[in-house]
Amino acid sequence: MDQNYVTELLKLKSNGNAKFSDVFVNQIEDFLWGRKFNIFQITDVIERIENGKLKSIKGIRQFKKEPLKGYSYAHWTDARFIAQNLLNHWSKNDLKEKIKKVCEDNGLKPGDPISPKLLNPLTYMAVQEAYFDRSNANEMTGEWIIFENRGGVNHYLTIAFHTERDHVIKERIDLAKFDH
Repeated sequence: MDQNYVTELLKLKSNGNAKFSDVFVNQIEDFLWGRKFNIFQITDVIERIENGKLKSIKGIRQFKKEPLKGYSYAHWTDARFIAQNLLNHWSKNDLKEKIKKVCEDNGLKPGDPISPKLLNPLTYMAVQEAYFDRSNANEMTGEWIIFENRGGVNHYLTIAFHTERDHVIKERIDLAKFDH
C-alpha cells in the first residue's frame, strides 16, 4: 500500500466532495504506517462532517483567536484519550458522592471493607458509565481536524494537537498545498 491508499480512503469517506492538503495526507499516512493512531477514528469524523451528521463528539467549532481565527475544527478521539476524557468527566462531577451511592446500593457503609463483589459496580461507574455519559453529552475530547470551507467545499488542512502552540499550527497550515 502507498499514498494512494490514504488518498482513496479520504475520497471515499468524504464522498469525493472534500479536498485534502498534502500536509493532512502525510499526517494520516504517518499515523497509519507508524501505528500511532487509529486513522479510521479520523476518517469517520470526516465522513460525519461531510454528511452533516457530526454528533458524537463536540461538533464543528471555529477558532476565535489569532492566528487560527476563522478556521474550523472538529475533535476526533482515540483509545489513547480515554484517560483524559475520564479526568475531564470527574473534574466536573463528584466521584466521592458516586462511590458512596454505589456502596450504599450494595449494602456497604462508610468504613466497611470493599469486597470483590463491589469492584465490578465501582469500576463500571467510574469508567464505563463516566465514558458513556461524556459521549452522550457530546463532550468527548481528543485532538483536532482543522479545515476551512471554500466555496462550499471543505478543505482539510492539518491534524493538530492541544499541546501545540497556535503559531506552529498556523505555519503548518500555511505550508499546505492541495494536490489531492
